[in-house]
Amino acid sequence: MKKQEKNIVENLDEFKEKFRKINSSLEDLIKERDRYIELINSRKEKIEEIENFNFSTFFVDGSMAKFGSKFPNFLYIFRSFSFSPQMNIKIYYYDVFSPLTNEDISYFNEKLDSIKLKNKNPSLLDLFYVEEKLRYEFMAKLEVLAGLKSLEYLKEGDILFMDGSLTHLEGEVPTFFNELKKESLDKKITVVGVIENIGSSELGSLGDKEILTNNIGIDEMMFIETPENKKNYSLIFLRTSIDPTPISFDIFFENRNRYKEIASFISFTTPKNGRGVPFFKDLAHQGANLSEKEASLLVKNFLNEKSFEIIFKEKGDLRWMEKFML
Repeated sequence: MKKQEKNIVENLDEFKEKFRKINSSLEDLIKERDRYIELINSRKEKIEEIENFNFSTFFVDGSMAKFGSKFPNFLYIFRSFSFSPQMNIKIYYYDVFSPLTNEDISYFNEKLDSIKLKNKNPSLLDLFYVEEKLRYEFMAKLEVLAGLKSLEYLKEGDILFMDGSLTHLEGEVPTFFNELKKESLDKKITVVGVIENIGSSELGSLGDKEILTNNIGIDEMMFIETPENKKNYSLIFLRTSIDPTPISFDIFFENRNRYKEIASFISFTTPKNGRGVPFFKDLAHQGANLSEKEASLLVKNFLNEKSFEIIFKEKGDLRWMEKFML
Protein backbone atom coordinates (compact mmCIF):
# COMPACT_ATOMS: atom_id res chain seq x y z
CA MET A 1 0.00 0.00 0.00
CA LYS A 2 1.33 3.40 -1.03
CA LYS A 3 2.21 5.72 1.84
CA GLN A 4 0.18 8.93 2.01
CA GLU A 5 2.31 11.99 1.32
CA LYS A 6 2.68 14.48 4.17
CA ASN A 7 3.01 18.22 3.55
CA ILE A 8 4.27 20.06 6.60
CA VAL A 9 4.58 23.83 6.91
CA GLU A 10 6.90 24.27 9.84
CA ASN A 11 6.33 28.01 10.40
CA LEU A 12 2.67 28.39 9.44
CA ASP A 13 1.72 30.41 12.54
CA GLU A 14 4.58 32.82 12.01
CA PHE A 15 3.65 33.12 8.33
CA LYS A 16 0.01 33.90 9.15
CA GLU A 17 0.99 36.38 11.86
CA LYS A 18 2.97 38.44 9.35
CA PHE A 19 -0.07 38.65 7.09
CA ARG A 20 -2.18 39.70 10.08
CA LYS A 21 0.24 42.58 10.76
CA ILE A 22 0.19 43.64 7.11
CA ASN A 23 -3.60 43.58 7.10
CA SER A 24 -3.69 45.71 10.25
CA SER A 25 -1.37 48.26 8.63
CA LEU A 26 -3.56 48.33 5.53
CA GLU A 27 -6.64 49.06 7.66
CA ASP A 28 -4.80 51.97 9.31
CA LEU A 29 -3.86 53.36 5.90
CA ILE A 30 -7.47 53.18 4.69
CA LYS A 31 -8.61 55.10 7.80
CA GLU A 32 -5.98 57.75 7.11
CA ARG A 33 -7.09 57.87 3.47
CA ASP A 34 -10.71 58.53 4.42
CA ARG A 35 -9.67 61.83 5.99
CA TYR A 36 -9.02 63.24 2.52
CA ILE A 37 -12.55 62.70 1.17
CA GLU A 38 -13.76 66.16 2.17
CA LEU A 39 -10.74 67.79 0.49
CA ILE A 40 -11.33 65.81 -2.72
CA ASN A 41 -15.04 66.63 -2.85
CA SER A 42 -14.33 70.34 -2.42
CA ARG A 43 -11.81 70.48 -5.27
CA LYS A 44 -12.93 67.98 -7.91
CA GLU A 45 -14.84 69.10 -11.00
CA LYS A 46 -16.63 67.49 -13.92
CA ILE A 47 -14.86 66.99 -17.23
CA GLU A 48 -16.77 68.81 -19.95
CA GLU A 49 -18.08 66.57 -22.72
CA ILE A 50 -16.72 67.75 -26.08
CA GLU A 51 -16.72 65.82 -29.36
CA ASN A 52 -15.16 68.29 -31.80
CA PHE A 53 -11.61 69.58 -31.30
CA ASN A 54 -9.87 72.20 -33.41
CA PHE A 55 -6.31 71.03 -33.00
CA SER A 56 -3.95 68.33 -34.25
CA THR A 57 -1.91 66.07 -32.00
CA PHE A 58 1.22 63.94 -31.83
CA PHE A 59 1.74 61.09 -29.33
CA VAL A 60 5.26 60.05 -28.29
CA ASP A 61 6.46 56.84 -26.62
CA GLY A 62 9.64 54.77 -26.45
CA SER A 63 10.99 51.30 -25.74
CA MET A 64 14.28 49.51 -25.29
CA ALA A 65 15.72 46.01 -25.54
CA LYS A 66 18.80 44.63 -23.81
CA PHE A 67 21.12 41.86 -24.97
CA GLY A 68 23.61 40.25 -22.61
CA SER A 69 24.00 40.97 -18.91
CA LYS A 70 27.56 40.70 -17.61
CA PHE A 71 29.36 44.06 -17.53
CA PRO A 72 30.64 45.26 -19.96
CA ASN A 73 29.30 42.61 -22.35
CA PHE A 74 25.83 44.00 -22.99
CA LEU A 75 24.08 46.37 -25.32
CA TYR A 76 20.83 48.32 -25.36
CA ILE A 77 18.79 49.20 -28.42
CA PHE A 78 16.49 52.21 -27.98
CA ARG A 79 13.60 53.33 -30.15
CA SER A 80 11.27 56.30 -29.81
CA PHE A 81 8.13 56.72 -31.87
CA SER A 82 5.82 59.66 -32.52
CA PHE A 83 2.69 59.71 -34.63
CA SER A 84 -0.14 62.05 -35.52
CA PRO A 85 -3.57 60.42 -35.96
CA GLN A 86 -4.85 63.51 -37.80
CA MET A 87 -1.90 63.91 -40.22
CA ASN A 88 -0.95 60.21 -40.54
CA ILE A 89 2.73 60.94 -39.87
CA LYS A 90 5.07 58.52 -38.10
CA ILE A 91 8.50 59.44 -36.74
CA TYR A 92 11.17 57.04 -35.45
CA TYR A 93 14.48 57.57 -33.66
CA TYR A 94 16.99 54.82 -32.83
CA ASP A 95 20.10 54.60 -30.67
CA VAL A 96 22.36 51.90 -29.23
CA PHE A 97 24.53 51.85 -26.11
CA SER A 98 27.23 49.34 -25.17
CA PRO A 99 30.21 49.68 -22.79
CA LEU A 100 32.17 47.65 -25.37
CA THR A 101 32.75 50.86 -27.37
CA ASN A 102 35.34 53.41 -26.24
CA GLU A 103 32.82 56.25 -26.37
CA ASP A 104 30.21 54.46 -24.26
CA ILE A 105 32.60 53.00 -21.68
CA SER A 106 34.06 56.51 -21.18
CA TYR A 107 30.58 57.91 -20.58
CA PHE A 108 29.73 55.00 -18.28
CA ASN A 109 32.90 55.56 -16.23
CA GLU A 110 32.21 59.28 -16.06
CA LYS A 111 28.82 58.54 -14.47
CA LEU A 112 30.36 55.90 -12.23
CA ASP A 113 33.02 58.32 -10.96
CA SER A 114 30.31 60.79 -10.00
CA ILE A 115 28.72 58.36 -7.51
CA LYS A 116 31.59 56.37 -6.00
CA LEU A 117 34.02 57.59 -3.39
CA LYS A 118 37.60 58.41 -4.32
CA ASN A 119 39.84 55.32 -4.66
CA LYS A 120 36.85 53.06 -4.01
CA ASN A 121 36.39 50.10 -6.32
CA PRO A 122 32.93 50.10 -7.86
CA SER A 123 30.53 47.58 -6.39
CA LEU A 124 28.06 45.49 -8.36
CA LEU A 125 25.35 47.80 -7.00
CA ASP A 126 27.22 50.82 -8.40
CA LEU A 127 27.37 49.22 -11.84
CA PHE A 128 23.66 48.38 -11.80
CA TYR A 129 22.78 51.90 -10.64
CA VAL A 130 24.76 53.59 -13.41
CA GLU A 131 23.33 51.23 -16.02
CA GLU A 132 19.81 52.05 -14.80
CA LYS A 133 20.49 55.79 -14.91
CA LEU A 134 21.98 55.61 -18.39
CA ARG A 135 19.15 53.60 -19.92
CA TYR A 136 16.58 56.10 -18.62
CA GLU A 137 18.68 59.00 -19.87
CA PHE A 138 19.13 57.53 -23.37
CA MET A 139 15.43 56.68 -23.61
CA ALA A 140 14.35 60.15 -22.44
CA LYS A 141 16.68 61.78 -24.97
CA LEU A 142 15.19 59.83 -27.88
CA GLU A 143 11.64 60.61 -26.77
CA VAL A 144 12.41 64.33 -26.49
CA LEU A 145 14.08 64.27 -29.92
CA ALA A 146 10.92 62.67 -31.36
CA GLY A 147 8.90 65.38 -29.64
CA LEU A 148 11.09 68.13 -31.10
CA LYS A 149 10.69 66.68 -34.59
CA SER A 150 6.92 66.50 -34.08
CA LEU A 151 6.81 70.22 -33.33
CA GLU A 152 7.91 70.88 -36.92
CA TYR A 153 4.54 69.57 -38.13
CA LEU A 154 2.38 71.26 -35.49
CA LYS A 155 0.94 74.76 -35.48
CA GLU A 156 -0.32 77.19 -32.86
CA GLY A 157 -2.94 75.58 -30.61
CA ASP A 158 -1.92 71.99 -31.38
CA ILE A 159 -0.93 69.51 -28.67
CA LEU A 160 2.06 67.20 -28.21
CA PHE A 161 1.43 64.29 -25.83
CA MET A 162 4.53 62.78 -24.20
CA ASP A 163 4.64 59.47 -22.36
CA GLY A 164 5.07 60.01 -18.63
CA SER A 165 5.74 63.08 -16.55
CA LEU A 166 7.35 66.14 -18.13
CA THR A 167 9.32 66.66 -14.93
CA HIS A 168 10.88 63.21 -15.42
CA LEU A 169 12.06 64.14 -18.91
CA GLU A 170 13.36 67.47 -17.67
CA GLY A 171 15.33 65.73 -14.93
CA GLU A 172 16.87 63.16 -17.28
CA VAL A 173 17.87 65.39 -20.22
CA PRO A 174 17.52 69.06 -19.16
CA THR A 175 19.32 70.55 -22.18
CA PHE A 176 17.21 68.77 -24.80
CA PHE A 177 14.05 69.24 -22.75
CA ASN A 178 14.57 73.00 -22.34
CA GLU A 179 14.86 73.21 -26.13
CA LEU A 180 11.53 71.38 -26.41
CA LYS A 181 9.93 73.71 -23.87
CA LYS A 182 11.24 76.90 -25.48
CA GLU A 183 10.24 75.88 -29.00
CA SER A 184 6.75 74.73 -27.95
CA LEU A 185 6.07 77.96 -26.03
CA ASP A 186 7.43 80.07 -28.89
CA LYS A 187 5.13 78.28 -31.35
CA LYS A 188 2.22 78.28 -28.82
CA ILE A 189 1.96 74.50 -28.91
CA THR A 190 0.94 72.76 -25.68
CA VAL A 191 3.07 69.86 -24.39
CA VAL A 192 1.32 67.35 -22.12
CA GLY A 193 2.91 64.59 -20.05
CA VAL A 194 0.41 61.73 -19.64
CA ILE A 195 1.11 59.81 -16.41
CA GLU A 196 -0.52 56.40 -16.29
CA ASN A 197 0.98 55.29 -12.97
CA ILE A 198 0.69 58.13 -10.47
CA GLY A 199 3.62 58.34 -8.09
CA SER A 200 3.17 61.88 -6.75
CA SER A 201 2.28 62.97 -3.21
CA GLU A 202 0.75 66.40 -3.70
CA LEU A 203 -2.43 65.75 -1.71
CA GLY A 204 -0.77 63.98 1.22
CA SER A 205 2.08 61.73 2.28
CA LEU A 206 -0.07 58.63 1.72
CA GLY A 207 0.28 59.18 -2.04
CA ASP A 208 -2.06 60.70 -4.61
CA LYS A 209 -2.97 57.38 -6.27
CA GLU A 210 -3.86 55.84 -2.92
CA ILE A 211 -5.90 58.87 -1.88
CA LEU A 212 -7.82 59.29 -5.14
CA THR A 213 -8.58 55.66 -6.08
CA ASN A 214 -12.35 55.10 -5.72
CA ASN A 215 -12.71 58.68 -4.44
CA ILE A 216 -13.02 60.32 -7.85
CA GLY A 217 -15.82 59.44 -10.25
CA ILE A 218 -15.83 58.73 -13.97
CA ASP A 219 -15.17 61.96 -15.93
CA GLU A 220 -14.16 63.87 -12.84
CA MET A 221 -10.85 65.67 -12.34
CA MET A 222 -8.86 67.70 -9.86
CA PHE A 223 -6.72 70.65 -10.94
CA ILE A 224 -3.63 71.69 -8.97
CA GLU A 225 -2.43 74.97 -10.40
CA THR A 226 0.88 75.19 -8.50
CA PRO A 227 1.88 71.74 -7.18
CA GLU A 228 4.47 71.85 -4.43
CA ASN A 229 6.71 69.22 -6.00
CA LYS A 230 6.41 70.35 -9.61
CA LYS A 231 7.72 73.90 -9.86
CA ASN A 232 6.70 75.73 -13.06
CA TYR A 233 4.06 73.10 -13.86
CA SER A 234 0.37 72.50 -13.27
CA LEU A 235 -0.92 69.02 -12.43
CA ILE A 236 -4.28 67.43 -13.19
CA PHE A 237 -5.71 64.17 -11.84
CA LEU A 238 -8.57 62.61 -13.79
CA ARG A 239 -10.59 59.44 -14.15
CA THR A 240 -12.12 58.66 -17.54
CA SER A 241 -13.14 54.99 -17.35
CA ILE A 242 -14.52 52.27 -15.10
CA ASP A 243 -11.02 51.71 -13.70
CA PRO A 244 -11.21 53.26 -10.19
CA THR A 245 -7.56 54.32 -10.29
CA PRO A 246 -7.11 57.73 -11.97
CA ILE A 247 -4.31 58.90 -14.24
CA SER A 248 -2.77 62.37 -14.32
CA PHE A 249 -1.07 64.79 -16.66
CA ASP A 250 1.29 67.70 -16.19
CA ILE A 251 1.62 70.80 -18.35
CA PHE A 252 3.82 73.88 -18.30
CA PHE A 253 2.43 76.56 -16.00
CA GLU A 254 2.14 78.85 -19.04
CA ASN A 255 -0.39 76.40 -20.56
CA ARG A 256 -2.50 75.95 -17.40
CA ASN A 257 -5.57 77.61 -18.92
CA ARG A 258 -5.95 74.70 -21.37
CA TYR A 259 -6.34 71.97 -18.75
CA LYS A 260 -10.11 71.63 -19.23
CA GLU A 261 -9.80 71.25 -23.00
CA ILE A 262 -7.01 68.69 -22.62
CA ALA A 263 -9.00 66.70 -20.04
CA SER A 264 -12.00 66.68 -22.40
CA PHE A 265 -9.85 65.36 -25.24
CA ILE A 266 -8.35 62.62 -23.06
CA SER A 267 -11.84 61.63 -21.91
CA PHE A 268 -13.18 61.58 -25.47
CA THR A 269 -10.32 59.37 -26.71
CA THR A 270 -10.36 56.93 -23.79
CA PRO A 271 -12.39 53.66 -23.92
CA LYS A 272 -14.79 53.77 -20.97
CA ASN A 273 -14.43 50.06 -20.25
CA GLY A 274 -10.62 50.16 -20.23
CA ARG A 275 -7.92 51.21 -17.80
CA GLY A 276 -8.42 54.94 -18.33
CA VAL A 277 -5.68 55.64 -20.88
CA PRO A 278 -6.26 57.41 -24.24
CA PHE A 279 -6.54 55.05 -27.21
CA PHE A 280 -3.89 57.01 -29.13
CA LYS A 281 -1.41 56.61 -26.28
CA ASP A 282 -1.77 52.85 -26.58
CA LEU A 283 -1.19 53.11 -30.35
CA ALA A 284 2.01 55.07 -29.68
CA HIS A 285 3.05 52.35 -27.24
CA GLN A 286 2.49 49.69 -29.91
CA GLY A 287 4.43 51.69 -32.49
CA ALA A 288 7.38 52.15 -30.14
CA ASN A 289 7.45 48.57 -28.91
CA LEU A 290 10.61 46.73 -29.91
CA SER A 291 9.45 43.16 -30.20
CA GLU A 292 11.83 40.29 -29.53
CA LYS A 293 11.83 39.43 -33.22
CA GLU A 294 12.52 43.01 -34.34
CA ALA A 295 15.33 43.56 -31.87
CA SER A 296 16.95 40.25 -32.86
CA LEU A 297 16.76 41.14 -36.55
CA LEU A 298 18.42 44.50 -35.89
CA VAL A 299 21.25 42.79 -34.07
CA LYS A 300 21.70 40.19 -36.83
CA ASN A 301 21.75 42.92 -39.50
CA PHE A 302 24.43 45.02 -37.82
CA LEU A 303 26.58 42.62 -35.77
CA ASN A 304 28.66 39.60 -36.66
CA GLU A 305 26.43 36.70 -35.63
CA LYS A 306 29.25 34.46 -34.40
CA SER A 307 30.73 37.23 -32.26
CA PHE A 308 27.29 38.02 -30.90
CA GLU A 309 26.70 34.40 -29.89
CA ILE A 310 30.00 34.27 -28.01
CA ILE A 311 29.82 37.63 -26.23
CA PHE A 312 26.11 38.27 -25.61
CA LYS A 313 24.13 35.06 -25.74
CA GLU A 314 23.66 33.18 -22.48
CA LYS A 315 22.75 29.59 -21.73
CA GLY A 316 19.08 28.70 -21.89
CA ASP A 317 16.34 29.39 -24.47
CA LEU A 318 15.67 33.12 -24.85
CA ARG A 319 16.66 34.24 -21.38
CA TRP A 320 19.68 36.00 -22.88
CA MET A 321 17.43 38.87 -23.88
CA GLU A 322 15.77 41.21 -21.43
CA LYS A 323 13.11 43.55 -22.62
CA PHE A 324 11.88 46.80 -21.07
CA MET A 325 9.10 49.26 -21.86
CA LEU A 326 8.96 52.86 -20.61
